[in-house]
Amino acid sequence: MSKCLVLKNIASATDLEQNYNDIYDDIEQELQKFGKLESLLIIWPVEIKNIQDLGCAYAKFEDVGSSLCAYNLLADKIFNERKIGVEFIKEEWFNKLKD
Repeated sequence: MSKCLVLKNIASATDLEQNYNDIYDDIEQELQKFGKLESLLIIWPVEIKNIQDLGCAYAKFEDVGSSLCAYNLLADKIFNERKIGVEFIKEEWFNKLKD
């Protein structure tokens, strides 16, 4: 367990290109229900270096309790007609994404 999560399958490349700001705002609002976010990353399709990052949002909470709550309540939830996958990721890995 960690303070960091990856939410998979949140959007297609086309959705992100056309509605990035709306998708970002929707994900941010949803995640803030579980606690204070330190950071949220959704990588633009043109900036993706690794294809597995496409359609993913990366979130870092202030504490593990918030990320655990988000994990438990968001796993397999439907967002934008897509079933979301949620996994914990290491904080070190999250920090590398920001670089």
